[in-house]
Amino acid sequence: MTIYKSDQPSVEIDENPMGTQILESIWKHSLHDPNKKAFVNAKDENDFVTYRELYLKIHSFVAFLAEIGVKQGDIVAPVMRNRWEYSIILFGSWVAGATVSPASFAFTDWELARQLNDCKASLLICDETSLETVLPAIKNSPSVKKLIILGDHSGHSVPGIKVYSFTDALRTAPLNSLPKIRWNTKNDVCIIPYSSGTTGPPKGVMITHCNMSAMMAMFRACLFTSVFKAIEPDYDPRNESVLIFLPFYHVYGSSLVTNSMFIGGTSVIMSSFEPEVFCSVIERYRMKTVSVVPPILVFMAKSPIVDKYDLSSLKFVASGAAPLGQDLSIEVMKRLPNVKGVHQGYGMTEMTMASHRMAPLLAVGDKISSIGTLMPNVESKIVDPNTGKSLGPYQNGEICVRSPGVMKGYLNRRKETADTIDSEGWLHTGDIGYVDKDGFFFIVDRLKELIKVRGFQVPPAELEDLLLSHPLIDDAAVIGVKDQRSGELPKAFIVRKSSTLTAEEVKKFVAEKTAPYKHLKGGVEFIEQIPRSLSGKILRKELRGSAGLAKL
Repeated sequence: MTIYKSDQPSVEIDENPMGTQILESIWKHSLHDPNKKAFVNAKDENDFVTYRELYLKIHSFVAFLAEIGVKQGDIVAPVMRNRWEYSIILFGSWVAGATVSPASFAFTDWELARQLNDCKASLLICDETSLETVLPAIKNSPSVKKLIILGDHSGHSVPGIKVYSFTDALRTAPLNSLPKIRWNTKNDVCIIPYSSGTTGPPKGVMITHCNMSAMMAMFRACLFTSVFKAIEPDYDPRNESVLIFLPFYHVYGSSLVTNSMFIGGTSVIMSSFEPEVFCSVIERYRMKTVSVVPPILVFMAKSPIVDKYDLSSLKFVASGAAPLGQDLSIEVMKRLPNVKGVHQGYGMTEMTMASHRMAPLLAVGDKISSIGTLMPNVESKIVDPNTGKSLGPYQNGEICVRSPGVMKGYLNRRKETADTIDSEGWLHTGDIGYVDKDGFFFIVDRLKELIKVRGFQVPPAELEDLLLSHPLIDDAAVIGVKDQRSGELPKAFIVRKSSTLTAEEVKKFVAEKTAPYKHLKGGVEFIEQIPRSLSGKILRKELRGSAGLAKL
């Protein structure tokens, strides 16, 4: 069996709980510079928090959680757009021993209630803009007993729910000592983001304190050994600002927020991607590197907005969450000649974030489309998806990963966990790829059926289940169709009971129940029969063929 190992030295994993590590790091940075800004609102420079203030606010929030009865193992569900206050909620919950299960602000109340009921969240925290979704959702979520609102909470009452103000929470006097908790960090779960895995509806991914600690250590090792040195020989991230706009409810976004506390620089937070704000922030703060997803690279390569701003400070662009094409990387570097490299990484929520990362200066020539080499402490192998046999260099097979970042498992889903992580600890990614003679990995196809819209995961099974609930739909199948701006878009094939059903009615039905990125913007096509195998599995390859699409 050929097992590939990282060419980087293994890193030591801190087994202390994440809250303890975070507080120690924030305190250290506050001592170095009491006025150092930890987070800044990208649209309002006067809306910021220093490391010193953050340290004190986290302590107040921990005291408030204790006051309202939040205890170890309770599930806290934040629902909000990106804002620096999220860091207080995330880190404070960890210190209190609670588990955080962030939910998308784009969810409908039906989608939100599904997650709340699945993870049994007892405390929900939201901003005012999310109340329209949150209030009807918690009425259908019996586990939720408490609600904290960022902003004005007056006039909002829900039967059986205690409603609090986040502002009042931060006025709570800190405890004399932190809550006494009996930790088992290899088993205690710190965060439960939701992922569709390789197939099926969303599942809670149980990430332990040790999983998160390992990923942060591995990630920092990559940054300090390759990325920072590539930017400038004497690059000190503590003196720099970085832009974070990837959604915090996504493991990538939460990991960037967490990692920033160990790095010690200033993170500029965008609530969501806005082209003008994106460019102006890079220009204003003279940022040297930025983390994006491929659709943002399309914007950087093609939008006339880019020409209005001075982005000459940018040296490297890191891409993740979806496959990155070689041509797009080259276009960005031509458009922004100071950019020395566009490099990508590879990972899944189930890995806590990543397993592979490309060193910026090596993303050239035939390596430009590579996902890179293995991160420290990570092992990988390529196997035949049909036989499980280990494969050698340049042979296409399923990429399997073993690392200290691999999740504990799916929440309350033993079968799905066993289907994803085998008895030897190998996580089966569902992605087809190969490794070259130099140990660089490449993604060429994917076994899994997920549709990736602007980096968001859209499981066909979820939309198919929803479509089948329509009284005029007999059968349905969903595939992803290529789109230059979004990467992919969901397209539905429908077998209808009545010819009176129109494509617009189908689109409206889905739009009313799902987040915008799940809408059927790839189209609706009516057909006589959904092609299926003898076992009943949808033959998506045939649907792609009938639509004139190459398999993604």
